[in-house]
Amino acid sequence: MTAQKDDKLIGELFKAREPKTGYFSPDSLYSPVDALLQQEFFLGYKWQVFVKQLAEGMVNPDISFLDLISPPHAKLETYTNSADTDTGTKFQWAAPDLSARGYTVTFPARATQWDTGTKLTFLFTGPANDAVAYLYRFIAGKGWVYQADVKSTYEVANAEQLAKDGARFFFLVANGHAERPFTGTTPITLEVRIDAKTGGYPVGLGQAEISLVMNADLVTFVCTDGTNTTTKKGQFNADYYTDLRNYPGLTWKGRNFSLDATTQANGNADTYTLKFDGQVDATGANIVTWSVDYAEAHVSTTGRKDTHIQFTAQDIPHAGPLFPSSAYGWNYLLNGSMSGHLTGLRHSVITTYVESLKTPPQSCTGTVSASDLASPSWKLWTQFGPN
Repeated sequence: MTAQKDDKLIGELFKAREPKTGYFSPDSLYSPVDALLQQEFFLGYKWQVFVKQLAEGMVNPDISFLDLISPPHAKLETYTNSADTDTGTKFQWAAPDLSARGYTVTFPARATQWDTGTKLTFLFTGPANDAVAYLYRFIAGKGWVYQADVKSTYEVANAEQLAKDGARFFFLVANGHAERPFTGTTPITLEVRIDAKTGGYPVGLGQAEISLVMNADLVTFVCTDGTNTTTKKGQFNADYYTDLRNYPGLTWKGRNFSLDATTQANGNADTYTLKFDGQVDATGANIVTWSVDYAEAHVSTTGRKDTHIQFTAQDIPHAGPLFPSSAYGWNYLLNGSMSGHLTGLRHSVITTYVESLKTPPQSCTGTVSASDLASPSWKLWTQFGPN
């Protein structure tokens, strides 16, 4: 400002502060900001320019860009994207008049399963025409390089490459809003969004069916009635649990799928609950990870039987060509050894009897060892079907 108005500005500021609050009061009627606002109608814009010039060493060469990114007595708000399932964050700030704040966005160098062309979007909202976010990106060999003034939306292509390169961004937000008595705040939001593309996967698939079978006596079952305990080998067969089939309510968020469904039958005497969540790769050709929790309860005149099955599967391939439409179901199938594909398998059955039978409760729990998982007798199949 002094570069435009010479040193006369300093005199004008002192003159603007001459009026006092009272005859006997030494206090100025106007604050320094009031005085500035009287001399500079575009004070908010000038503040924004000052903040950017300060960051780039044009105001005080003793203040470096690193001083803003790593201030010695403060900690900046930071977003670090370290997982494919992380699709962004939102920074919110109640910004005082004529203020500034920094934010960092970091991608630790890693390979992702995001499709080519995945978009990174920055959305900025603040007081109309009074705030701006200056975007900088760290470039090897050049340091922090200015990219753009962001006042609404700014997009960066190929987020999958940004993650691979370990990209780093810095936002310097300048709030130029100035309104007497300069003690208020205005809301400012900076949102980071990652549009994790999923190829042509048909998110319209809304039903699920599961079959997990091991046709050999390799599962170790431990059974007890509270007094006696027996151990035996047996088969694990979840195929006969017909109520694992055709569960509605499968939902998608990008490549992530989840289901939480409960059904009842036989006059509500039987209850079936299926919960799971997982993720497919960018093309839908493989289930990357999939955690399943299934429970059923049968109530009869003799008592109650509760069955519980849990497992986590990884890297389950699609069985056949991928359909480009949700009009068809997508099948995933793995025959043979489950080593490296199946963890946490647990199968429990608890039976309680009515008091008149004078029979103690019985429980059996089946677990699988590493050698059990290596058996070629396994078959894991699932289908995601259309609504």
